Amino acid sequence: MLKNRLIPVLLLENGQLVRSEAFRVHQIIGDPYHEVQRFNEWNVDELIYLDIGSDEGSGGRYDIRRDTRTSAAFAPDSDDPLHILDEVSRTCFMPLTWGGRIHSLDDARERIT
Repeated sequence: MLKNRLIPVLLLENGQLVRSEAFRVHQIIGDPYHEVQRFNEWNVDELIYLDIGSDEGSGGRYDIRRDTRTSAAFAPDSDDPLHILDEVSRTCFMPLTWGGRIHSLDDARERIT
């Protein structure tokens, strides 16, 4: 008997979760920190974050425009785009997949370690 699996795919643009229509129109729907907590409660099987932001438009910077941050680690306008991956992985209790803005082997190594 096959088991149904729940694997949400969340799109990130400049550090915010977005809803996308044909990857042209993006509407901000939340932040990645609170969503990982919600999916932990729902006991999802795996969680996938895809960074669809343009490297050129944001200068490689993330803009976390929320005052609901619960830790000093959630610094606005962070120069380190791996901040989200770091913080999400600390509270994620399921397999986590991260994609986007990986242009070299060094980029991949940073995300694995």
